[in-house]
Amino acid sequence: MLLLEAFQAGLSWECVLNKRRVYLDYMKNPYTSEMAKQKVLDLAARKRIVEENENAIFVSIHMNSFPDARYSGLTVYYSENTPESFEIAEYLRKDVVTLLQPNNNRVLKPGGNIYLLKRAACPAILVECGFVSNPEECALLSTEEYRQRLSFVIYSSLSSNLSGN
Repeated sequence: MLLLEAFQAGLSWECVLNKRRVYLDYMKNPYTSEMAKQKVLDLAARKRIVEENENAIFVSIHMNSFPDARYSGLTVYYSENTPESFEIAEYLRKDVVTLLQPNNNRVLKPGGNIYLLKRAACPAILVECGFVSNPEECALLSTEEYRQRLSFVIYSSLSSNLSGN
């Protein structure tokens, strides 16, 4: 079973892209205690979903942001708890370079400090689809055509990898 989890489930892409402003505001004004409490509850609920589904592969999909706007490109983090996590992440990274971002030289990153990846007993990856803090990439992520291509690459890569092709 493949468990796909999108950043801020239920929000539209436009809302996700608008998180850029919120993220930068958080950099100046850290989470309130109520926001921190909600985040802990949200992470616990997502962890429970992963644990309740045997033989799952967990894929968490997000947008990245960083105070320095020069960074761009899809980044994949993997759980160090299973060797399959690294294999799935590497397969996806190669497909992204081949099919979508030929100049992407971002390396795979261990997700040891990411709550869900650190605690996942099943294969698990986190995909940062791009940097909304980079104006060019944010504009690209705002287009329906690019989002469709991005979705296709992620889906086809995972499908091929899971079917053994």
